[in-house]
Amino acid sequence: MPYRIAIVFCLILITGCASKIPTNTQSVSVASDVNLSLSMPQMSQLTSLKESQQQLITFKSNNHNRSILVNTEYDLSGIKMVAMSPQGIPLFSLNFIKEQQIQLQRYIPLDDLRPEYIMADFQLVHWPVELLNKHLNGGKIEEKHNGNERVIIQDSKTVIRIKYNKHHINFEHLERGYTFTITPIK
Repeated sequence: MPYRIAIVFCLILITGCASKIPTNTQSVSVASDVNLSLSMPQMSQLTSLKESQQQLITFKSNNHNRSILVNTEYDLSGIKMVAMSPQGIPLFSLNFIKEQQIQLQRYIPLDDLRPEYIMADFQLVHWPVELLNKHLNGGKIEEKHNGNERVIIQDSKTVIRIKYNKHHINFEHLERGYTFTITPIK
């Protein structure tokens, strides 16, 4: 019986700490003077993605490492991301609905992890380059090495580098000084 009371108390505590934060825009700063207007491609353009997928994302920034599990679901109307710690603690949920505000619900404070950046970075990694260039202001994205690498360039300077291989994706933000690795969970 005390075990059940503890579980109920924890659920109430987590729910009580949740905060919903609508953002004012669908545009996210991806580098200094470079903004990405979040968008939704046609499903036929997303040949590398499944409609629902789970990924382990490992971040490295300022000598800090953090791993999160992210479940992503999408369709023509939008994207829903739910993130939790490897221990199963809910961190945030993020809904991007085409032509509407981003809805963010945080379950615990995440000072060094901005979910809106995760959404923008997700799109930089997975969306077609042609679509991204239409929605990227102040920079451009190019594919290199037969599609195994993408770079985001601002004023002839690479600010983001994305490398693809069979087992994972490496994302390096040269301006902000963070990297992360995306590993699909099967």
